[in-house]
Amino acid sequence: MGKGKSLGSILNEIPAKEQEIDRGKNEAIEFTKRRFRDAKETMEMLKESLLDFSEGINPITVQTMMMLVGDESLQFRFVDAMPVEGQSVNVLEGVDTYNPDTKQIECASCVLQHLTLDIDNISSKDSVERKYKSWQMTANSWQSDSLDADKKYYLYARCRTDMSNNNTFLVSETAIPMKDESNTYYHFLVGILNTEFEGVRNYVPLYGFTEILPGRITTDRVVSGDGESYLDLARNAFRIGDNKSSLSWNTEKDEGEKKLAIRNATFEIKKEDEVVAKIDGESGAAMFGKGSIELRSDGSAAFGNEKNVFNADGSGSLANQNINWSSGGNLNIQGKLIAGEGSKIGGMTVLGDALYGTSATFFDSKDIDLDTVISPIFIIDNFKSRQNFILYGSKEDNNNYVNIQLPNQYHVNHIFNEKEYDFTLRLIVKYNSKSKFVISPSLINLLNPAYYPYIRDNNGNIYKYNNIPEFNNFFKYGYITMEAGDIVELYFNKNTYYIINHRT
Repeated sequence: MGKGKSLGSILNEIPAKEQEIDRGKNEAIEFTKRRFRDAKETMEMLKESLLDFSEGINPITVQTMMMLVGDESLQFRFVDAMPVEGQSVNVLEGVDTYNPDTKQIECASCVLQHLTLDIDNISSKDSVERKYKSWQMTANSWQSDSLDADKKYYLYARCRTDMSNNNTFLVSETAIPMKDESNTYYHFLVGILNTEFEGVRNYVPLYGFTEILPGRITTDRVVSGDGESYLDLARNAFRIGDNKSSLSWNTEKDEGEKKLAIRNATFEIKKEDEVVAKIDGESGAAMFGKGSIELRSDGSAAFGNEKNVFNADGSGSLANQNINWSSGGNLNIQGKLIAGEGSKIGGMTVLGDALYGTSATFFDSKDIDLDTVISPIFIIDNFKSRQNFILYGSKEDNNNYVNIQLPNQYHVNHIFNEKEYDFTLRLIVKYNSKSKFVISPSLINLLNPAYYPYIRDNNGNIYKYNNIPEFNNFFKYGYITMEAGDIVELYFNKNTYYIINHRT
């Protein structure tokens, strides 16, 4: 090992970019319970480890400005490949572990990279990777023999001084110097396995260092005495809690996926003392926005403080329960359903104030009882502002019809100030109308028979629906009788009404 440089000074000269080397994929992170007896036993083993330290001290208190824990010979790490100029390597964590089931120490295939060996100084122009000594360890994973529970062991990485292959791990009951007498191998102390006590056995790695300064600690991991809680800075992972409930990050063995996990505990976000979001650790139910959004454990959900609800059986409601549906798909709407002219709803067509199809008709509820108005000129008085008329009468009289007169050319000229004007009218008799109607062109203010209006079919014939004898002479220019549910659509052009659609 190089002389004249302390561990602290050499580490401080390593460029900061080395802190950016990618970490390898996680294994499931576990730490065992570590007791005072394990720490005492480890101290005794370190006294015998032949490291370059003087005897230990045992003061009641220590006041100092700095503490550096670690040995210069143990500043190495495990990476996934031999370094190549211009390429980074992945640091491997958890290479060396103890398997309590088989009572074996297990080491994964790796490359040991030493960070201080034979390095006296580093300049900014040097390639740090090229200066590091690196050894390819066993190509396959390595396992020790089954180890006696009543014995303590040292784990070493045995690496050839000539940097050739045939490097491996070995377990020893006694300490081994870093260099053997033949100067053929380095023996780097990797970790210590304590004796088993009350069914628990501790293995602790010893490579790396911890630096304590006023207001700062630099280290790779901090572990609680029971091994349940830890902050693993080297793996970017932590767990606070125990095997019953915990908060953890990046501790699972999930390929390429990092998780923040809360086990058997409820998660809350508060503004001062008010809970604004919550996830129940037992049921999985969730609440956000101070209760405006709820995801419930039975599979249902509510939004807008119950104004919009989706139930697990498929039923639900919207708009403060003004729109609701059953699990069978039956829909109920309270309020207006507004659709544009010509829109299709369930095979039916929206036409002005009506929705009709081949087998049913729906009407605007704002109808006018024609028994209470001057019925004959009802359409004449209103056809400028509307083209759809719903006819309704409350008086039941099977022998009489309420006459409804259609605008003639005189009305067109005076209302629109045009000699020629075409338009469409739709007349619908409401389904519960008790009155019957007869629709005919108006002859009001027409002195010249040449201007008398007609109702004609598509063939040009005068249209007289129902062929009632007394109507044939009285309404000689055409007429249409209508009862509850009937619909007629008329097109006016050049003093003539043409039948577009007539459904009874």
